[in-house]
Amino acid sequence: AYLTPNGTRGFAPHWDDVDVWVVQLEGAKKWSVHAPAEVHPRESSGNLPAEGLPPKVLELTLLPGDLLYLPRGWIHYAQAADGELPNAPALGGVSRAPANGRQGSLHVTLSTARKETWADFAEGLLAGALNEAAASDEVWRTNLPRGWEKFQGLQHADEEEAAEDDGEDAGGDAEEEGEEEGVRGSSALSRKRAAFKAQCALLLHKWQKTALRLLDQAADELATRHVWDRLPPPPPP
Repeated sequence: AYLTPNGTRGFAPHWDDVDVWVVQLEGAKKWSVHAPAEVHPRESSGNLPAEGLPPKVLELTLLPGDLLYLPRGWIHYAQAADGELPNAPALGGVSRAPANGRQGSLHVTLSTARKETWADFAEGLLAGALNEAAASDEVWRTNLPRGWEKFQGLQHADEEEAAEDDGEDAGGDAEEEGEEEGVRGSSALSRKRAAFKAQCALLLHKWQKTALRLLDQAADELATRHVWDRLPPPPPP
Protein backbone atom coordinates (compact mmCIF):
# COMPACT_ATOMS: atom_id res chain seq x y z
CA ALA A 1 0.00 0.00 0.00
CA TYR A 2 1.23 3.50 -0.84
CA LEU A 3 0.08 6.65 0.96
CA THR A 4 1.13 9.90 -0.73
CA PRO A 5 0.48 13.28 0.95
CA ASN A 6 -1.64 15.80 -0.91
CA GLY A 7 0.21 17.46 -3.81
CA THR A 8 3.42 15.45 -3.49
CA ARG A 9 5.03 12.99 -5.86
CA GLY A 10 5.89 9.39 -5.11
CA PHE A 11 8.87 7.65 -6.68
CA ALA A 12 10.99 9.14 -9.43
CA PRO A 13 10.41 7.83 -12.97
CA HIS A 14 11.29 4.13 -13.10
CA TRP A 15 10.29 0.77 -14.48
CA ASP A 16 9.60 -2.41 -12.53
CA ASP A 17 10.66 -6.00 -13.09
CA VAL A 18 7.08 -7.18 -12.58
CA ASP A 19 3.64 -6.63 -14.11
CA VAL A 20 1.75 -4.26 -11.81
CA TRP A 21 -1.92 -3.52 -11.19
CA VAL A 22 -2.56 -0.25 -9.36
CA VAL A 23 -5.86 -0.05 -7.43
CA GLN A 24 -6.81 3.41 -6.21
CA LEU A 25 -8.49 3.30 -2.79
CA GLU A 26 -8.76 6.90 -1.60
CA GLY A 27 -7.99 10.32 -2.97
CA ALA A 28 -6.74 10.89 -6.49
CA LYS A 29 -3.38 10.36 -8.15
CA LYS A 30 -2.14 11.58 -11.51
CA TRP A 31 -0.07 9.00 -13.41
CA SER A 32 2.31 9.47 -16.31
CA VAL A 33 3.35 6.42 -18.35
CA HIS A 34 6.16 6.34 -20.92
CA ALA A 35 7.06 3.71 -23.48
CA PRO A 36 9.65 1.17 -22.30
CA ALA A 37 13.33 1.95 -22.79
CA GLU A 38 14.09 -1.78 -22.68
CA VAL A 39 11.72 -4.53 -23.81
CA HIS A 40 10.94 -7.06 -21.05
CA PRO A 41 13.71 -6.04 -18.62
CA ARG A 42 14.71 -8.63 -16.04
CA GLU A 43 15.65 -6.05 -13.39
CA SER A 44 14.03 -2.87 -12.10
CA SER A 45 15.59 0.37 -13.28
CA GLY A 46 16.08 2.41 -10.16
CA ASN A 47 15.42 6.15 -10.38
CA LEU A 48 15.60 7.64 -13.88
CA PRO A 49 16.22 11.29 -14.79
CA ALA A 50 13.14 13.09 -16.06
CA GLU A 51 15.08 14.34 -19.07
CA GLY A 52 15.47 12.02 -22.03
CA LEU A 53 12.66 9.60 -21.22
CA PRO A 54 10.97 7.73 -24.08
CA PRO A 55 7.74 9.25 -25.40
CA LYS A 56 4.84 9.63 -22.99
CA VAL A 57 1.97 7.35 -23.98
CA LEU A 58 -0.54 7.90 -21.19
CA GLU A 59 -1.47 10.51 -18.62
CA LEU A 60 -4.51 10.05 -16.40
CA THR A 61 -5.85 10.58 -12.91
CA LEU A 62 -7.03 7.60 -10.90
CA LEU A 63 -10.00 8.00 -8.58
CA PRO A 64 -11.19 5.52 -5.95
CA GLY A 65 -12.12 2.24 -7.62
CA ASP A 66 -10.01 2.84 -10.73
CA LEU A 67 -7.50 0.24 -11.90
CA LEU A 68 -4.31 0.83 -13.91
CA TYR A 69 -2.23 -1.95 -15.49
CA LEU A 70 1.51 -1.32 -15.93
CA PRO A 71 3.33 -4.02 -17.90
CA ARG A 72 6.87 -4.87 -16.94
CA GLY A 73 9.34 -2.33 -18.23
CA TRP A 74 6.95 0.57 -18.84
CA ILE A 75 8.27 3.75 -17.23
CA HIS A 76 5.91 5.48 -14.84
CA TYR A 77 5.64 8.03 -12.04
CA ALA A 78 2.74 9.60 -10.17
CA GLN A 79 1.70 12.53 -8.00
CA ALA A 80 -1.13 12.87 -5.54
CA ALA A 81 -3.77 15.36 -6.70
CA ASP A 82 -3.56 18.81 -5.12
CA GLY A 83 -6.67 20.76 -4.22
CA GLU A 84 -10.22 20.01 -3.20
CA LEU A 85 -11.91 16.77 -4.18
CA PRO A 86 -15.61 17.41 -3.55
CA ASN A 87 -16.69 14.16 -5.15
CA ALA A 88 -14.11 11.57 -4.18
CA PRO A 89 -16.01 8.57 -2.83
CA ALA A 90 -13.98 5.62 -1.61
CA LEU A 91 -14.75 2.05 -2.60
CA GLY A 92 -18.36 1.20 -1.86
CA GLY A 93 -19.50 4.78 -2.44
CA VAL A 94 -18.66 5.95 1.10
CA SER A 95 -16.83 9.27 1.13
CA ARG A 96 -13.57 9.23 3.09
CA ALA A 97 -12.50 12.81 2.33
CA PRO A 98 -11.66 15.05 5.29
CA ALA A 99 -14.07 17.77 6.24
CA ASN A 100 -12.12 20.41 4.29
CA GLY A 101 -12.30 18.31 1.13
CA ARG A 102 -8.54 17.78 0.90
CA GLN A 103 -6.79 14.43 1.23
CA GLY A 104 -3.78 12.50 0.09
CA SER A 105 -3.75 9.43 -2.11
CA LEU A 106 -3.90 5.79 -1.04
CA HIS A 107 -3.44 2.93 -3.48
CA VAL A 108 -2.34 -0.68 -3.42
CA THR A 109 -0.31 -2.51 -6.04
CA LEU A 110 -0.62 -6.13 -7.02
CA SER A 111 2.35 -7.58 -8.88
CA THR A 112 3.03 -10.79 -10.75
CA ALA A 113 5.51 -12.48 -13.09
CA ARG A 114 8.67 -11.70 -11.15
CA LYS A 115 11.53 -13.86 -12.43
CA GLU A 116 9.24 -15.87 -14.72
CA THR A 117 11.05 -15.40 -18.03
CA TRP A 118 12.51 -18.12 -20.22
CA ALA A 119 15.93 -16.93 -19.12
CA ASP A 120 15.04 -17.47 -15.45
CA PHE A 121 13.71 -20.94 -16.23
CA ALA A 122 16.82 -21.77 -18.26
CA GLU A 123 19.14 -20.64 -15.48
CA GLY A 124 17.86 -23.32 -13.14
CA LEU A 125 17.39 -25.92 -15.86
CA LEU A 126 20.86 -25.60 -17.38
CA ALA A 127 22.63 -25.41 -14.03
CA GLY A 128 20.90 -28.58 -12.86
CA ALA A 129 21.55 -30.34 -16.17
CA LEU A 130 25.24 -29.44 -16.03
CA ASN A 131 25.59 -30.81 -12.50
CA GLU A 132 23.90 -34.07 -13.47
CA ALA A 133 25.89 -34.41 -16.69
CA ALA A 134 29.18 -33.84 -14.88
CA ALA A 135 28.27 -36.40 -12.24
CA SER A 136 27.20 -39.09 -14.70
CA ASP A 137 29.65 -38.65 -17.61
CA GLU A 138 33.39 -38.60 -17.02
CA VAL A 139 34.09 -36.64 -20.20
CA TRP A 140 32.87 -33.49 -18.41
CA ARG A 141 35.42 -34.05 -15.66
CA THR A 142 38.49 -34.42 -17.91
CA ASN A 143 41.03 -31.61 -18.07
CA LEU A 144 41.03 -29.05 -20.84
CA PRO A 145 43.72 -29.60 -23.50
CA ARG A 146 47.17 -28.70 -22.25
CA GLY A 147 48.06 -25.17 -23.27
CA TRP A 148 44.49 -24.33 -24.24
CA GLU A 149 45.02 -20.69 -23.30
CA LYS A 150 47.66 -20.48 -26.05
CA PHE A 151 45.16 -21.08 -28.85
CA GLN A 152 41.74 -20.10 -27.41
CA GLY A 153 40.60 -16.56 -26.73
CA LEU A 154 39.96 -13.41 -28.74
CA GLN A 155 43.66 -12.79 -29.27
CA HIS A 156 44.08 -16.15 -30.99
CA ALA A 157 40.88 -15.69 -32.98
CA ASP A 158 42.43 -12.53 -34.42
CA GLU A 159 45.69 -14.38 -35.10
CA GLU A 160 43.85 -17.12 -36.96
CA GLU A 161 41.92 -14.62 -39.05
CA ALA A 162 45.09 -12.68 -39.86
CA ALA A 163 46.91 -15.88 -40.86
CA GLU A 164 44.04 -16.86 -43.16
CA ASP A 165 44.13 -13.42 -44.79
CA ASP A 166 47.90 -13.67 -45.28
CA GLY A 167 47.50 -17.09 -46.88
CA GLU A 168 44.95 -15.77 -49.33
CA ASP A 169 47.17 -12.78 -50.19
CA ALA A 170 50.18 -15.04 -50.75
CA GLY A 171 48.32 -17.01 -53.43
CA GLY A 172 50.66 -18.96 -55.68
CA ASP A 173 53.77 -17.63 -53.88
CA ALA A 174 53.17 -19.91 -50.90
CA GLU A 175 55.96 -22.20 -52.09
CA GLU A 176 58.59 -19.97 -50.53
CA GLU A 177 60.05 -21.37 -47.32
CA GLY A 178 59.04 -18.51 -45.01
CA GLU A 179 55.49 -18.53 -46.24
CA GLU A 180 55.29 -22.31 -45.90
CA GLU A 181 56.29 -21.99 -42.26
CA GLY A 182 53.57 -19.40 -41.69
CA VAL A 183 50.97 -21.61 -43.34
CA ARG A 184 52.00 -24.58 -41.19
CA GLY A 185 51.77 -22.43 -38.04
CA SER A 186 48.38 -21.11 -38.92
CA SER A 187 47.19 -24.60 -39.82
CA ALA A 188 48.30 -25.95 -36.43
CA LEU A 189 46.47 -23.10 -34.68
CA SER A 190 43.36 -23.68 -36.77
CA ARG A 191 43.41 -27.43 -36.11
CA LYS A 192 43.63 -26.93 -32.36
CA ARG A 193 40.84 -24.36 -32.38
CA ALA A 194 38.66 -26.58 -34.59
CA ALA A 195 39.18 -29.58 -32.29
CA PHE A 196 38.33 -27.47 -29.24
CA LYS A 197 35.17 -26.21 -30.91
CA ALA A 198 34.14 -29.73 -31.95
CA GLN A 199 34.55 -30.97 -28.38
CA CYS A 200 32.47 -28.08 -27.08
CA ALA A 201 29.75 -28.87 -29.62
CA LEU A 202 29.70 -32.50 -28.47
CA LEU A 203 29.42 -31.50 -24.82
CA LEU A 204 26.69 -28.97 -25.53
CA HIS A 205 24.72 -31.67 -27.34
CA LYS A 206 25.03 -33.93 -24.29
CA TRP A 207 24.05 -31.00 -22.06
CA GLN A 208 20.96 -30.32 -24.16
CA LYS A 209 19.82 -33.95 -23.99
CA THR A 210 20.22 -33.95 -20.22
CA ALA A 211 18.36 -30.64 -19.87
CA LEU A 212 15.39 -31.89 -21.90
CA ARG A 213 15.06 -34.82 -19.49
CA LEU A 214 14.94 -32.41 -16.54
CA LEU A 215 12.27 -29.98 -17.75
CA ASP A 216 9.66 -31.03 -15.17
CA GLN A 217 12.18 -31.05 -12.35
CA ALA A 218 13.33 -27.54 -13.26
CA ALA A 219 9.71 -26.36 -13.42
CA ASP A 220 9.03 -27.77 -9.94
CA GLU A 221 12.11 -26.04 -8.56
CA LEU A 222 11.11 -22.69 -10.07
CA ALA A 223 7.57 -23.01 -8.73
CA THR A 224 8.89 -23.92 -5.28
CA ARG A 225 11.13 -20.87 -5.29
CA HIS A 226 8.19 -18.65 -6.21
CA VAL A 227 6.10 -20.04 -3.34
CA TRP A 228 9.00 -19.51 -0.95
CA ASP A 229 9.52 -15.91 -2.13
CA ARG A 230 5.84 -15.14 -1.52
CA LEU A 231 5.80 -16.34 2.08
CA PRO A 232 5.65 -13.56 4.71
CA PRO A 233 8.83 -12.96 6.67
CA PRO A 234 9.14 -14.95 9.91
CA PRO A 235 8.15 -13.13 13.10
CA PRO A 236 10.97 -11.63 15.13
CA PRO A 237 12.26 -13.81 17.98
